[in-house]
Amino acid sequence: MKLSWSKTWVPEVIADVLVLASCAVLVALFAKYNGQPPPEWYLSIPALATFPTRLVENLLSKILQTVINQLSVLRFLVPRPLRELDIYNKAARSVEGAPGLIYVARLNLASFAAIVAITRPWITTTAQVAFSQRTELVPVGTRPVPICQRLSTPPTDPGSLYQGVSDETIRAMFNGVMATDSVMLSVKAECAGADTCVWHNYSTIALDYQCQDMTSSITRLCANGSTTNCTFTLPSTQLTLQSYEQRYISQAYLPAPFLNYTPFALAAFQMMGLPRSLDNATVLAAQCVVYPVVNTYVAQFFSGEFTETLLSTWYNDTGPQPILPVTPEWLMTPGGTVNGTFSISQNNSAIPLQNKDLEFFTGSGNVSYNGIYYDQDQHQRLHSSLLDGTISQTIGNFALALSTAIRLSTPSDSLYDSPDAPETQALGQAFRYEQRIRIRWAWLTPLAVAAILTTFVLLVTIYQSMKAKSGSVFKGNILAIFNMAPADRSNKAMYKATGSIDHQKAGNQKFVIRGKERRRFRIVGRQVRAKGPFRSGPRTRRA
Repeated sequence: MKLSWSKTWVPEVIADVLVLASCAVLVALFAKYNGQPPPEWYLSIPALATFPTRLVENLLSKILQTVINQLSVLRFLVPRPLRELDIYNKAARSVEGAPGLIYVARLNLASFAAIVAITRPWITTTAQVAFSQRTELVPVGTRPVPICQRLSTPPTDPGSLYQGVSDETIRAMFNGVMATDSVMLSVKAECAGADTCVWHNYSTIALDYQCQDMTSSITRLCANGSTTNCTFTLPSTQLTLQSYEQRYISQAYLPAPFLNYTPFALAAFQMMGLPRSLDNATVLAAQCVVYPVVNTYVAQFFSGEFTETLLSTWYNDTGPQPILPVTPEWLMTPGGTVNGTFSISQNNSAIPLQNKDLEFFTGSGNVSYNGIYYDQDQHQRLHSSLLDGTISQTIGNFALALSTAIRLSTPSDSLYDSPDAPETQALGQAFRYEQRIRIRWAWLTPLAVAAILTTFVLLVTIYQSMKAKSGSVFKGNILAIFNMAPADRSNKAMYKATGSIDHQKAGNQKFVIRGKERRRFRIVGRQVRAKGPFRSGPRTRRA
């Protein structure tokens, strides 16, 4: 009896190709509709590697389904234990010998089905883990090059916003800003002396993602003629800078995956005067010293779980200083060192800040900050779906990722402003976003499990074969799956048995044994009945 292989896997493979192509076209059209160059993440190595994985998975599924169908066909037989049969004895090649032969084939089929069932998820899991290591959320062929390279040399004019900041710090600040990062940069007021500095009203600097100066494009809108309650906007961007009745530098957050494709403003800064005054204000020099912090998110995708770890680096005049997330709060004084918790010294008194995503504030009185206004759930859903290791799962989550991308790319103040926004004097921030997948030895787990289960199945098969008195049946297991023939072909008494089941004749299935002797019999229910006497000698044609 041979396996009846179905041809349905051919259209399934074609459907997989069409779905993959459709996803690529949809993403390209969506990018073109928004005036963006087509992203290339769908051509990454993980995406390409998971496509043949899907094909292999489908093939194994069809094999498993076919084998299970063959086992169900043989379910009506009552097999006798193999040890009670001598299949090389002529007497065993009678009606009673047929169930024994089918028992051998059913044992082989069951072993093969178990191996396929173990291999199918192992291939998917191994491919997902192996091809997802260190996958960056940057398009293929696009390297995260330093942005705003023209500002690597600090300005030299007397009114420079960067006066007093070393060249190395500024280079580290801007060179640490990549094209795929979300960035908060720092600006410094002009210092009038050793201990004081002067804040200029509405001193601004704005840079877009192509390092173009957009300062002149900032629009200042004040409500009802107010000089303090003003909003600053940039055209055709998501950026909205809002001012309060205290001096601060407004902040803008930009989703990293879209910076390469949209004309978002990379960073913008607004220095406001003191409340009730538009004149230049003289404040302590400590309030003017600002250094950037680069926050790096290290993402891990392990055993289906998506987690993130926040690592921060503080750039001061001595170079980059790591900030370890040891406690919820960090201590840092302007130009000082990291001491384990975070606060800012103001007039010799430490003002604690809650550690969320952005740091570096100065001011007087109570300071409260609730972190960056960004939906982390959206962030995780988006990137976990884009980085899914299996094409089938990625396609299933494609609508969710697309809707999340639309929401993130839609102008919305809720991404940046919150009802409890800080009414403090913030002196700029530097925010760097980096998404990585780091999976080191996760593939050992499914490999070990698959090896143990496969070894167990093979040992059981060998044990059952060795118990048989007929010799080495295991030697021809794979061949017996397809023709139900014993493995030892060296014995002269060997015969070839093939079976054909007529499913349309439910009560009268036929089993044919061909060899030196031929007997027709039929199986009715669970009884085996012979049709006619036993014949030997040459075959004669019936009239």
